[in-house]
Amino acid sequence: MEIEETNKQQNQQEIEIDQTHQQPNITQCGSVQVSQINQDQQNSQQIANQDLEQQNLQSKPKIAYKKMGVDLPINNDESELYLVGNRIGKLEGLENCNNLTVLCLRNNLIAKIEGISHCTSLLELELYDNKLTKIEGLETLVNLKVLDLSYNNIKKIEGLDTLKQIEKIYLLSNKIKVIENIDFPECTMLELGANKIEKIQNLDKLPKLTELYLGKNRIQVIENLEPLKDTLKTLALTANRIKYIGNGVSCLENLSELYIAENFITQIEGLVNFPDLYLLDLSMNKIKKLEGITNLKNLTELWLNINEIENFSDLDILKENDLLETVYLAGNPVSRFPSYRQKLMEILPNIQQIDATPIKISYQIKQK
Repeated sequence: MEIEETNKQQNQQEIEIDQTHQQPNITQCGSVQVSQINQDQQNSQQIANQDLEQQNLQSKPKIAYKKMGVDLPINNDESELYLVGNRIGKLEGLENCNNLTVLCLRNNLIAKIEGISHCTSLLELELYDNKLTKIEGLETLVNLKVLDLSYNNIKKIEGLDTLKQIEKIYLLSNKIKVIENIDFPECTMLELGANKIEKIQNLDKLPKLTELYLGKNRIQVIENLEPLKDTLKTLALTANRIKYIGNGVSCLENLSELYIAENFITQIEGLVNFPDLYLLDLSMNKIKKLEGITNLKNLTELWLNINEIENFSDLDILKENDLLETVYLAGNPVSRFPSYRQKLMEILPNIQQIDATPIKISYQIKQK
C-alpha cells in the first residue's frame, strides 16, 4: 500500500510539473495582446483615413474643360476671336482660321501654346491669365505686333526670336528672374512688372522703346539704361528695393514720366536735365526734404505723399515749379500744418488739385 501511495504522489508531481511548463506567462501574454490590439487599431485608422481621402478625391468635382470648335463654335471666316473665361484647356480648332488677326483667350486654363502655328496673319495674341509655364509655339507668327502672356507661370523669356515686328510685349506677373533674349527692333512698350527680376540689363536691342515697366520686382540699383537714352519716355520702377536715384536715370533726357514710388529713397537727386518730365511719382518713400526738383521746369504732377517731409519752409521751393497743377503731400508731417493748403495755393498759380481735393474754380479765377 505504501508503494502504491508513493507512486501516486510521484505521478501527481509529474502532472503538476507538466502543467507548469505548459501554462503561459500571464504578464507577457497580456502585453502581447495589448500591443496587437494597438497595432490593429492603427491599421484600422490608416485604412479609414485612406478610404476618407479616396472618398474626398471622388467627391471633388473635376474641372469641366470646354473644347474649342466643339463646345465653343468657331467661325473660320472671323478675323477676331474672343473666348474669355470659358475653361478652355487646350488651344485647338483653329486649323482653318486663316483670316484671324486677333485672338484673345484671357482667363482660361491653357497650359501650352500650340495649334496656332498656321495663324500667320495674327497681329494680336492674348493669353493673359492661363496656366502657361513656357513661351513656345510662336515661331511662325512673324507678323505679331501685340503679345500678352501676363499672369501665367512663365520663368524665362525665350521663344520670341522671330517676332521682329512685335511692338508691345506684356509679361506682367510671371516668375521671370532675368531680362534676356530681348531683341525687338520695333518694340515700343515692354511690361515686366511683378516678376522676380533683380537687375536691369540687356536692353541694348530695343532702339524704339518708349515705355518700360519694371514695377514690383527685386531691383536695388537703377542702371544700364544708356541704350534707351534717346527714346524712353516712361519708366516705372515702383515697389522695388531702390535706396538711391543717383545718376541711374540722368541719361534719359527725353523722359516725361518717372515712377519710383514704394521704395526706400531718402533723397531726391539726379534729376537735373529733364526738360520734358511732367510727372514725378516718389510717393511712399523715406524722403525728408523737398529738394532736387527745381530744375524740372515743366513738371505738372508731383506725387510725394507718405514720406517724411516736415519743414513748412520747404514748400517755398515749389515756387520754381510754377506749372504744377497737381501736388500730393498727404501723409507727410508738413501736411498737418493748418495753412498747408493755403500756402500751396498762394505759391502755385496753376494749382488745380492738392492731394485728393480739387481746388475750387472760384479760387482759381480769383488768383488769375
